[in-house]
Amino acid sequence: MFSTESCRCPEVLYTNYWSNYPYLRVNEKDKTLEGVLSSIVTDMVHTACGYCPTHGDTFIDMSTNGKGESSAKKSVLDVLKDIDDVPQISFPIYGNKYITRYIADYAYINLVESPGVAFIATSKPPGSAAMNMINAVIECVPMIVLSACMAYISGFVIWTLVSNSFLSYFIKSYLIRPISDAISNHFSCSF
Repeated sequence: MFSTESCRCPEVLYTNYWSNYPYLRVNEKDKTLEGVLSSIVTDMVHTACGYCPTHGDTFIDMSTNGKGESSAKKSVLDVLKDIDDVPQISFPIYGNKYITRYIADYAYINLVESPGVAFIATSKPPGSAAMNMINAVIECVPMIVLSACMAYISGFVIWTLVSNSFLSYFIKSYLIRPISDAISNHFSCSF
């Protein structure tokens, strides 16, 4: 008995991806893919392709894009530039559930839905919040000094306006009395 059965997928499917944690990350130790999308893509391909009597299970090539280049890209723009007929699986690509085609020729399948912000990550090391607060206080020192100077000047102006014998008091306060007394008088007038 002779039977022929066609396979749903080729023997090798080439990939095109970029590392976008937590969706996809390359483990640097053994160069394997980790994250939400790596298991989803693998399970999806094995379920959709099934077992082929000619070549067995379809192999997902995560190292090359089928054109002799690395399948790992640095950004989503690099992934989008490499979408054509050779790398058959490109991920993660931003989109929504209403998109069914990409550039009118390539199928788009929405695998993971997430809100606008999945998580917020900071690139600053721990303890940087405290340093930011200290820096903010230090950056306020010039304004505090400027406010004190303005208060002293306004105190001097008020003192001159309310003083009955300005000239004699001025001479006494600056020439006879210590300078600290005159400064405290001017500063106290401002408050």
